[in-house]
Amino acid sequence: MRKTMKASLEDISQVKKKLSVEIDAKEVNRKLNSAYGKIRKTTKIPGFRPGKVPRKILESYFGSQVEADVASELVNESFPPAVEETNAFPLGQPQLEKGPVKLDEKFVYSATMEVRPQFEVKDYLGLDAEKEMVSIGDDEVQKRLEQIREGNGKLESLEEPRPVKDGDLVVINYQGFENDQPLEEVKNENFLLNVGKSDVHAKFDEALVGLNKDDKKDIVVDFEEDYANVNLKGKTVRFEVFIVDIKERILPELNDEFVKNLGADFEDLNGLKEQIEKNIVAGSGRKSGGAGSEAETARKNFRRNRVRNSPGIARRRSGVFHQESSVQL
Repeated sequence: MRKTMKASLEDISQVKKKLSVEIDAKEVNRKLNSAYGKIRKTTKIPGFRPGKVPRKILESYFGSQVEADVASELVNESFPPAVEETNAFPLGQPQLEKGPVKLDEKFVYSATMEVRPQFEVKDYLGLDAEKEMVSIGDDEVQKRLEQIREGNGKLESLEEPRPVKDGDLVVINYQGFENDQPLEEVKNENFLLNVGKSDVHAKFDEALVGLNKDDKKDIVVDFEEDYANVNLKGKTVRFEVFIVDIKERILPELNDEFVKNLGADFEDLNGLKEQIEKNIVAGSGRKSGGAGSEAETARKNFRRNRVRNSPGIARRRSGVFHQESSVQL
């Protein structure tokens, strides 16, 4: 993907950046051709033999959905390397603006995101800290291993159709209405949502349970006065929802081969476990063998340095904004 992609990063503020990504037309064509090729093999249209339906006919039937699927696939594949290439360090879920997907044309999208604040640490020499002993349990390591598996899982559409259940990952289109008037700021397409764990509203998630792919439903939610999103708080909103797809996360088998594919300097599973133990100790501010407490040092250092925090961090600390985050080794 790196060879067919260009990425640039624009500063909006000290804690917000805009990542712009451009994907070569050849890659767009490849994705479109692959998508229509799969549809041609399985689609039956009156007047045409199986596997012989012309591309133009397929586009008239499935064009919008294919373009949406290809756009999502291109974003999912290009976003991680674009972030790595530009050293963006995003915090939380970015706001995406996707351009159209057209044959023989480049695909362009942008992602506005909150980022780690940049600052210079001063006056840290001479800080002392208490010493502490620590032991790392197998359960703690195993939990991290499972998080890494989930972070490297692949989202795939269900092989056997079934209704949405709690914990599913669903792709939806939605439009919000207040007093039957559309809310322009409350709409989205191909929005990936983890049912039961999303940031929208518990009643919204509950209403999705039992729906099938291609179902439509109106969902009414009374948002609280202290709801985090200023466009929704205190409002009664009717959502017109369309279920685009129901997906499941396919997890890789936890073995030496999986560890090697992580791309880090681990030769086997034991090497990964050892690194996880070290990171748990470092992340908790503890050191085995009686070394200084990093957490206590950090607290003292923080009091000597002022850092401009991002709004997203503040929301997460207040318990209003929650989301999944990838595991860092």
